[in-house]
Amino acid sequence: MFNFHKPQLNPISSFILYSIGGDAEDLWHVYCKKLSNHSFELTKFEGHYNDISTKDTTFIDQRKVTKLDIDKYSGHIQRTLLRKEINIIETK
Repeated sequence: MFNFHKPQLNPISSFILYSIGGDAEDLWHVYCKKLSNHSFELTKFEGHYNDISTKDTTFIDQRKVTKLDIDKYSGHIQRTLLRKEINIIETK
């Protein structure tokens, strides 16, 4: 949800709405690991829990691991997809 200031329609605030209902909750995470001063590894995943109260099983729809290399002179970012996994089930 985004709020805008009228009449210029400049954005003044934004909110992420979380929906909890039934027996599942959607989730998404981005983890960043620094490899060097100009190199990073990003792990992004999205999925849902089977039961919001116990969170014992996580269904991950997609998980991608990407390496970002930043050129220290130009600032150009090079992305390299290292791994992509789909339909993963993790249990506690």
